[in-house]
Amino acid sequence: MTKKKFQIYWPGITLMLSLAILAVPATIFYNIAMEAQEIAGNPVVGDRFALDLKPKITKNQVTELATAIENVSPQIIESVVNLRAATLRVNVLTEITITDEELSELLVSIKDTIFSKLPQSEYFTASLENKQYDIEIHVKTSEDRIDEAYRYIIAAKSAQVTAFVVQEVSTPKNPEYVASLNAALNPGTEDEEGDDE
Repeated sequence: MTKKKFQIYWPGITLMLSLAILAVPATIFYNIAMEAQEIAGNPVVGDRFALDLKPKITKNQVTELATAIENVSPQIIESVVNLRAATLRVNVLTEITITDEELSELLVSIKDTIFSKLPQSEYFTASLENKQYDIEIHVKTSEDRIDEAYRYIIAAKSAQVTAFVVQEVSTPKNPEYVASLNAALNPGTEDEEGDDE
């Protein structure tokens, strides 16, 4: 009897080794995906401000502040005060006929009303030990953004600074840039309007 010579089939061995090597990271990624799927949609429980915001603004204080802001000026049509993620937001809708001077006075009155109920040094000034609340005052002159008299002003103050930053977001800071964007986004509209004349 002749002995059969054992022959090694290298492509098969290479294929099996490659599959074995790829199986390890594939298994790891599969386990990570399954764990992520299990916790997906579950809320993250905890309080990121657990050691901060001392003293805390209560719901009763927010309600009192909302009532006080409603009575600041007869030009206020509607106001909403809310507290979310350590930011006190005051949204005010005014009459569209409000002048620049009246608008300035209104913003100052709202700020003074907030600080009379919630002193700035206690609630809106951070220290090295803890964070405090930020403030945003949003004033709109109309809900209709297309109206020529529409104005939207935001006065905001972070707890880390003492001064408010005021922006009129309804007016572009760079009108030339906005005009170039309009021209790029709406090509040919100026030519068509010129042809109609």
